[in-house]
Amino acid sequence: MSDDLVDRARASVLDKFLAVSAERIERLNSAWIALERDATRLDSLEEAMRDIHTIKGESRIMGFKLASDVAHRTEDLLLLAKQRGFEDVADVGELLLRGFDLLGALLSSDPSPEVTRAGESFLDAVQGLLDGDGVPAQRPKGATPAPAPAGPGPGPETGATRAPSQRPKTGPQPAAKVVTRPGEEQQRRFVRVPRERLDHLTEYLGEVQRGQQQNDAALVTLQKLNVTTRRILARGAPTRLNWAELGDVQKRVSSLLQGSRDEALLSSSQLDEVDGVMRRIRLLPLSLLFARFERLVRDLAKAQQKKIRFVFTGGDLEADANVLDELAEPMMHLIQNCVDHGVETGAERIAAGKPEEAVLLLEARLSGKGVEITVSDDGRGIDRGAVARAAIRAGLVDADQVRAAHDSDVYMLIFAAGLSTRDEATELSGRGVGMDVVRRSVESLGGRVGVSSEAGRGTTFVLFVPTSVAVSRTLVVSAGGTRFGIPSHAVRIIAQAAPSTWVDAGGGVAMRLDDEVVSLDSLAHLTGAKRGREAEGERVIVVSDGERTLGLLVDRVESETQLVRRPLGGLLSSLQTYLGVGIGDNGEAILIVNLTELIRRSGAAPSMKPKVDVRAAHRAERLVMLVDDSEITRDMFERIVRSRGYRTVEAANGREALAKLLATQPDLIITDIEMPEMNGFELIAAVRRSGLTTRIPIIVLSSRGSVEDKERADSLGADAHLIKTDFSRSVLIETIDRFLQ
Repeated sequence: MSDDLVDRARASVLDKFLAVSAERIERLNSAWIALERDATRLDSLEEAMRDIHTIKGESRIMGFKLASDVAHRTEDLLLLAKQRGFEDVADVGELLLRGFDLLGALLSSDPSPEVTRAGESFLDAVQGLLDGDGVPAQRPKGATPAPAPAGPGPGPETGATRAPSQRPKTGPQPAAKVVTRPGEEQQRRFVRVPRERLDHLTEYLGEVQRGQQQNDAALVTLQKLNVTTRRILARGAPTRLNWAELGDVQKRVSSLLQGSRDEALLSSSQLDEVDGVMRRIRLLPLSLLFARFERLVRDLAKAQQKKIRFVFTGGDLEADANVLDELAEPMMHLIQNCVDHGVETGAERIAAGKPEEAVLLLEARLSGKGVEITVSDDGRGIDRGAVARAAIRAGLVDADQVRAAHDSDVYMLIFAAGLSTRDEATELSGRGVGMDVVRRSVESLGGRVGVSSEAGRGTTFVLFVPTSVAVSRTLVVSAGGTRFGIPSHAVRIIAQAAPSTWVDAGGGVAMRLDDEVVSLDSLAHLTGAKRGREAEGERVIVVSDGERTLGLLVDRVESETQLVRRPLGGLLSSLQTYLGVGIGDNGEAILIVNLTELIRRSGAAPSMKPKVDVRAAHRAERLVMLVDDSEITRDMFERIVRSRGYRTVEAANGREALAKLLATQPDLIITDIEMPEMNGFELIAAVRRSGLTTRIPIIVLSSRGSVEDKERADSLGADAHLIKTDFSRSVLIETIDRFLQ
């Protein structure tokens, strides 16, 4: 093979090699941390040895010689730790983690000279440790000589053979065996796809969807033409010639219409399939994000001389790759905050009657159209007084507001820009920027963040983010001559802007909605599309960010559609009012609004509420599962249930509901009867057979209202039966409240 072909072959696999190596390095970090915690975790040692050995060989093949040498030395360190029985291995551990970091830096397309020098220094440090330990390990061929050369030994390794001097000196060695990594068989079914290609596929799908919408519009026009020709023929024509000509046109139109219908049906089916595949391609397990923080917690705890056990659950849930990337920085700030501010020293914890080792928990669970991630610690909790004093100094609130406010509202002030409770800045905190980054980053995804705390018991941060930001259902409206997109998951209800329902509200305007008063503001005013604060528009879109509600006055509601969200370019990228831009069916840009920022700008919701609604707090802890094969029906019920304050999770049929029951435990199930794959009767029977779910209340909400269906549902274990044709929002809420309050 020519040198040119070799270079091209290497380039074709380089990206894959670097991506896979990065995953292996993360696994190496996790494996060593597991061994530090429990020296009997031989499975972690075996996994680490496999990964480092593979990195060593592949690096050599791909031309990363220094990385291969560093991998060789980290392999020696792992064997040294095993030889010592994982006792008194702090010096080994620090060098190992340094080696893992170096591998990450060296395995780049162009490592800097500083990284290269650090790699050579690392080789010398390992050699010195091994010499001092009486283990004359073989130095990688061609590496920089150590100050004290090792004794004679065999040449470089070939295959899996290792120099005898590197083997542990005590105890017989187990026979070599092939160990299959968990999930390895499933991993073979997947391929890694460059992110740029996925982004192109996403944009291309948006173009195809727009073409589909144009075809639908053409089909409507053709239908109208068909009706027109039929009407002309029904009236008759002046001459037989015209009659025959019109008859021929009508036949052609009918034939063309039927063909277009068939093509549209086929195209729609294919488009739905491509859309589903594309969405699944972009999904990655949250464990890929959570695993990044295991090393971070370990290093921060060690630096502050604290003992912290890092635990995460729900890592099998999936989200868009872009969501994971955007969450990395805000979650890092939250974790640093927990370690630096939340967790006490071991002596403080013991004095407070707590275990010396703290627990930092990351937990993910499904919630409506997105994922809810909690970051919690069992530390000292947030100092309400310190936050209040800092907020007053910063001019965010006054002393009277703080005295009247509930604790939860005071805690939310930590997300304000520039606020810090530290008198002096440290490496981790004190500059007043970290928590502001968290809020803005999460909101830029169309999500929200909250916090709760209890003195002496700990603090919990809650992040809600959509599982996908690339393609999302969006309500398209017009206001002030501009088209805007409102994320559908945040829309509670669409109503007429009837002034008779409006009331004065502290100098502004509000409207009555059921048992609450909702502040109103013009979307055109909030976005700057039209000046003036007067109430404008003919329709009201009532939206919620999970905690606050606002009625947006708009001129017209156009449609609900799926939009591919693209970032704003140039000067617009700094605008916090928008999440991005989509392209409508006519090629016109649609600005996708940031509802949390609009609600904040409107001033509709006070930043602090003096009273706490205990029942609302109770509802926020309850999870309702909605099972229906109609997406429109699920959307409508989801908005009603969430407007009451409950969390939701959705499933399109009984089989999907059972799968989600394995990952989350709802407090109530609302199910349809007629569904594909597994109907409502089968779902009720399966739920009642399971020992874990026999006590979950089940409400049947179906269009089938016969006595036989009701009796069958009751006999299988349903607790209530509502009919869709007699649907009432108040009756549904009353029924849910009866079971959950």
